[in-house]
Amino acid sequence: TETFRERCEALARRVLVAAPLDEDSKKDSEGNGTAPVLGRNWKVIRHFVTERRRAEVAHVDDHVGGLKVAIWDLVAGLQTLASGGQKAHSSIERSVVALEKAAAGDSIEDLKAAVGAAAGQIKGALEEQRQALESEMAALGDKLAEMRAELTSARREMSLDALTQLHNRGAFDEALGRFVQLATLGAQPLTLLMVDLDHFKFVNDQYGHPVGDKVIVASANCIALTFPRKGDFAARYGGEEFAVLLTDVDDNQTK
Repeated sequence: TETFRERCEALARRVLVAAPLDEDSKKDSEGNGTAPVLGRNWKVIRHFVTERRRAEVAHVDDHVGGLKVAIWDLVAGLQTLASGGQKAHSSIERSVVALEKAAAGDSIEDLKAAVGAAAGQIKGALEEQRQALESEMAALGDKLAEMRAELTSARREMSLDALTQLHNRGAFDEALGRFVQLATLGAQPLTLLMVDLDHFKFVNDQYGHPVGDKVIVASANCIALTFPRKGDFAARYGGEEFAVLLTDVDDNQTK
């Protein structure tokens, strides 16, 4: 029995490595050639086992090789993720080293353990980065709102005449084009009034520029009170000149 077991193990080892039988393997314990062994088609057996082993090796190479490629890609992704912040870098660096070692080795269990640890680190790092990004976006939103308010205020101040607080010449030139377009599209009347203070030079020469400024301010206030509608547009066009745009008003209504 022991001899038979040893013979079977020897034959199995040779089959697994696809090695040819030697003369001793073809004899029984009494030194005689055994018909069952000699009668088998050993070339077919070797071919079958060889192809089987090749298929197994190819299967293992494909799966393990693909796994290692995925691991290296994961390592590269972790390194990119770690570069996004110091906290992420410190928390992921250990996982990157462990993955590199596991990918270079032959242990699937080590790879699984390293991938599991890396997945936890990735989840934590992504959550930290998400929270940091949300905080940054909130701060940026507040800053943009503040800048928008400042810009609106600045634009409003830039469009107003400093003395009269009516719109200035630049704002009037810009508004005129819009008013004309809207009136044309809506087939609505549009009226432009030009107001010029008579003998204003005499006022400045006789009473001085401070008094002249008071006259201009009083005239501007009068114009603002005369045309109070939201759609009316009053502007200081020049020194003592004013311009008023009136929507939905024709020449008969202005007389």
